[in-house]
Amino acid sequence: MTLLLTLLLPSWLAAGTVADPPEQKVGLPEHARRIVALAPSITEILFSLGLSDRLVGVTQFSDFPAQAARLPKVGSYVHLDVEKIVALRPDLCIAIKDGNPVSVVSKLESVGIPVYAVDPRDLGSVMGTLLELGRILDARQRASEIVSGMQRRIDAVKRQVAGTDRRPGVFFQIGISPIVSAGTPTFIHELITLAGGTNLARGPIPYPRFSKEW
Repeated sequence: MTLLLTLLLPSWLAAGTVADPPEQKVGLPEHARRIVALAPSITEILFSLGLSDRLVGVTQFSDFPAQAARLPKVGSYVHLDVEKIVALRPDLCIAIKDGNPVSVVSKLESVGIPVYAVDPRDLGSVMGTLLELGRILDARQRASEIVSGMQRRIDAVKRQVAGTDRRPGVFFQIGISPIVSAGTPTFIHELITLAGGTNLARGPIPYPRFSKEW
């Protein structure tokens, strides 16, 4: 769940997003050994895939698992330090399409550092992202095991929910000032519904804002 939340939560402060899959523009190394993860979620995924030994840099707030906190930091995923990234001599950076500034990605590509962007939007694409990264990083088996485990847990939840008529109302608060929740076109709504709840913030706005009086 931690991985899902960090991978899919929105980035309202982003200066831009990666416009196209970078692999279409920049050749990826056949065996990447020095990787910089440009978001905490990517760091978590690489650890889960057993690839922590290839990580040479991560972003601020990459503190899970605990070992990630000891890796060199390259700024936040919104405010990345290009000079620090270049100094780490990565042969691959992994970005998130909805979050990392496109200007930073362009600068990295301009100095010959390939950037591979992922774009998970729901549970299905989260699992697809794991398989995708497993493929390009030679960790197919581990990725497949993780995704199979996720699917088993999802199926188990569905079976449990099918046996109850109770649908408790859920307000999932993301932001504090302002108060922000998750509308219908979000993975959070998908999780609430899948778990047997009713999303109180459901509606067409992905991340609606609310007053305290609401």
